[in-house]
Amino acid sequence: MNVRSCLRKWPIWLATLTAGFLVLLHAWQGTAVATFPPTSQIAQAGGQFQVAYGPVKNAEFAPFRQVMQESRLYETIAEELNKVLRLPTDVTISLAECGTENAFYSADHKSIVMCDELLAYFGKLFAPTATSDQDLGESMLYTNLFVFFHELGHGLIDLYDLPTTGREEDAVDEFSTILLLEAGTDGEKAVLNAAHWFALQSEQQSEDLAFWDEHSLDLQRFYGIACLVYGKDPEKFSDLVKDGLLPEARAQRCGREYAKKSQSWDTLLAPHVRS
Repeated sequence: MNVRSCLRKWPIWLATLTAGFLVLLHAWQGTAVATFPPTSQIAQAGGQFQVAYGPVKNAEFAPFRQVMQESRLYETIAEELNKVLRLPTDVTISLAECGTENAFYSADHKSIVMCDELLAYFGKLFAPTATSDQDLGESMLYTNLFVFFHELGHGLIDLYDLPTTGREEDAVDEFSTILLLEAGTDGEKAVLNAAHWFALQSEQQSEDLAFWDEHSLDLQRFYGIACLVYGKDPEKFSDLVKDGLLPEARAQRCGREYAKKSQSWDTLLAPHVRS
């Protein structure tokens, strides 16, 4: 598949996903629980999400960056997040060359960094299994957005000093999954493409697995996402079980798991949502 040719359709997909995301954010805003009194820090919060673009030195990344900037996807997301969340300080969403295939939240700089190399990596990863340029473009874009909301989860845990049990990486995988599943069809595509990403990476892992890493293994992350997807709507996503992608023994618990984790995030974020 031709990665560059898929860029022509990206603005359409970006606009569609953005529209669904905005609907979700306004619905999320309505879930604030009045019984949580705002702390003095929250009441005085004046921080905002803002977007910054680093220089593009590698010509390979220029087409991707151009589309992302012209679409104003991250600016739109930042604007809507600012309407919904009270921040104690400014947070920068930065698109940059990093020298490695990565994305991360920096607690020191209060920034979410989305690396150009990661988007290019997704192009190479999904190209062999893509059925068309459109399929490839969607896989790249949607998976990148899953990563963004994963990093946003890290940011919110830091900014609000939220408690987590177990691995923080698992918690923010769940945050990104739940948030996107509630955003409609495009959000569901983002989550399913992220699951596909972990499945493909698991096939490429060597026998010397990184048990020491803070992330769960790719196949574990795949099953965690698949369970939440199925738990959100067992009827709609019944093929996950029928096709053997999610074991029936695990699927039986997924409805309760989704409800519990979704409510937990709602409860944690409620004091920080603007009324």
